Amino acid sequence: MSNFKRFVSSVATAAILASGIGINSHAALSTDVIGTDYEEAAKVLSAFEVMVGDGGTGMFRPNDPITRSEVTKIAVALKGLNGAAASSTQTKYPDVRENHWAKGYINVGTSEKLVVGDDLGNFRPDDLISYAEAVTILVRAIGYEPQAQSKGGYPTGYIVAGNSTGLTSGVNVAAARSGNTITRGEVAKLAYNSLNINLMEQTGFGSNEKYEVTDETLLTAKHDAELVTGKVTAVGSSALEGEGVGKDEIMINDKIYNIGNADIRNVLGLNVDAYISTASKTKDTVIAIVPGENKNAITTIKADDLDSVEESLITYVSGNKKLKIQIPSGSYVVYNGMATDMDDLKMIESGYITVVENDKNKKIVFINETENYVVDEVIASSGKVIDKYGKSPLVLDEEDEDTTFIIEKDSKVIKPSELNEWDVLTVTQSKDKSLVYGTVTNSTVEGNVEEKDKDTVTISGKEYKIAANYPNEIKLRDEGIFYLDNEGKIAAFKEANAVSKDYAYLVNIGTTSGLSSELKLEVLTASGKLITLKAASKIKVDGKTYSTPSEALKAIGDKGQLVTFKTNSNDEITEIKRSIESEDINENKFTLNFAENNVKYSSKSSKLLANAMKVTIDANTIVFDIPATSTDADDYSVTDKSFFADGDTYDIVVYDV
Repeated sequence: MSNFKRFVSSVATAAILASGIGINSHAALSTDVIGTDYEEAAKVLSAFEVMVGDGGTGMFRPNDPITRSEVTKIAVALKGLNGAAASSTQTKYPDVRENHWAKGYINVGTSEKLVVGDDLGNFRPDDLISYAEAVTILVRAIGYEPQAQSKGGYPTGYIVAGNSTGLTSGVNVAAARSGNTITRGEVAKLAYNSLNINLMEQTGFGSNEKYEVTDETLLTAKHDAELVTGKVTAVGSSALEGEGVGKDEIMINDKIYNIGNADIRNVLGLNVDAYISTASKTKDTVIAIVPGENKNAITTIKADDLDSVEESLITYVSGNKKLKIQIPSGSYVVYNGMATDMDDLKMIESGYITVVENDKNKKIVFINETENYVVDEVIASSGKVIDKYGKSPLVLDEEDEDTTFIIEKDSKVIKPSELNEWDVLTVTQSKDKSLVYGTVTNSTVEGNVEEKDKDTVTISGKEYKIAANYPNEIKLRDEGIFYLDNEGKIAAFKEANAVSKDYAYLVNIGTTSGLSSELKLEVLTASGKLITLKAASKIKVDGKTYSTPSEALKAIGDKGQLVTFKTNSNDEITEIKRSIESEDINENKFTLNFAENNVKYSSKSSKLLANAMKVTIDANTIVFDIPATSTDADDYSVTDKSFFADGDTYDIVVYDV
């Protein structure tokens, strides 16, 4: 990817190891396979464009079932025929519509005799596929159908052939056969295994029909690549011993390769399996690189599972157990792609920590701490990504030789100019901000918040965690569009057109004097915070825009009323809504339903028993406690149902029934 610069960190001493990052066009690895049994397979298959995350969320979904058309696509891609599938036209099956996404793959798969239709001539592209069917297709892809037929044909012969060739190695057969289906993760293992199995090819024809196992594999024959195993001794200018290599280079054992389509942020010092492109006449290039199986002790800990990081001790939760990892003095620490020291071994709120052990005396700790940017706009001239919540702009300037970045969306590298409003950009960023790696998601969920816990909300019956750096409070009954980051956590919220639920009691209001008069409001928010905010240069009051502080002050009126409000990224109030009085229930308007004194509370029915109506008090009820005898805002508070005592009476003003 020549139009993106590469960065190599430099270090003052050889004692501190950097990862020497080379940024490239590898496909993003979705978070739902990191640390799982499917991570290695997912990383390699995505690099070869065989199997990637879905287009909607970018997630790999390893535990989901998989369809006949999806496995056909995988087999065709393994054979290096993606291009042929893209150019295939007329459908071969009556039940495969012309606009079906997999039509070309199904056509090519049929021509290559990887797949066949059923007895009625249909393909059933969207049917879930069984373990035996998936094994059969991939046995054909590596050329072992003759052996499978000689062993009894479908399904036993194909399964025998899959077992004998190593195709099914490491596959959880019990899980794969569960419900007579197979998961995406287990198919990924099958496909990954198939890359390095020696192919069977026909060497005799006619009366001398003969099949032999060759020295070629799908990797060498169809992808112009080879598998190299060894230890990464240098990446860029950083080396385990001695000098490093060129800024776009990596050394495995004693041989130097170009850094190509590989994520090499976490590989320095590891024993690896490297997939190398041999297509170039000059220098071979790394396409994908993964830790060697059983050659490194690797523990990946998601931020959500961290319990504490104190000095050189990492404590985390796995299942129901609390585990500890001791990091010896002198170990190597890499923070967001750049070398650092043990001082940066700390708790993180999002992302993950990977600990690698392949040395008796020290460990390698990769800290990948993420943060979300919610795109408001991108300034083309400077490459600045403006965040909707007021974070300092993220600078992605392609002309800046001192900055290296790569941004991926739907498993493709994109330019900053291709970012859209409300895209959620999850990034790791080096401490000096010179190295940025980000993935973009635009997955959303619409609805209203039905339940709320400490860091979790329920929307339309499903629980969602709230991203660690989401700056605002999500409240009960909030309704609109919730934007998810690459971990499926809520990173942004766009309120529906209905009235805001940002309730606040207006404690004080007034304008400042001087040449630059400002409108300031002291409010008690629904979260119980007493804060002073200034109005933006233009502010809406009940839908009408006012440009001067005095006009806005007149429109808002006196203190001592409940309002709803909105703010911009600078915490300036941009909109105020006052309640309308109505005895009718109106979910689309901020409504004062009634006011009454000496209303008794019944704990048995959880109701305030007023003359105008009986009001149910539940976990969603927000209670502003404003003592009638005090004008001191320090006496005001926001509470909940627990405020009310059985049989006590209250003077109440009821809103938004």
